[in-house]
Amino acid sequence: MAELKSYLLNGDIDGLYAKNIENIDGILQRLYSIRSLLSESKQPTISSFWSLLHQYTDAILLGNYASMTFVNIM
Repeated sequence: MAELKSYLLNGDIDGLYAKNIENIDGILQRLYSIRSLLSESKQPTISSFWSLLHQYTDAILLGNYASMTFVNIM
């Protein structure tokens, strides 16, 4: 919520969208890395899955908080 607050206090909606895109890009990079390892018959590390989950959770929370905030503002 603190991250969202910083965007809203500055009226930086474009920055909020950019952060969401950055989160999606990070998730995709991690997924592609895991897929690449699997296609080489290599086992990805547990930390790579944790990192993926962490990035996904950050993205979801920011999006949920933004949605909840905007619903209450409108």
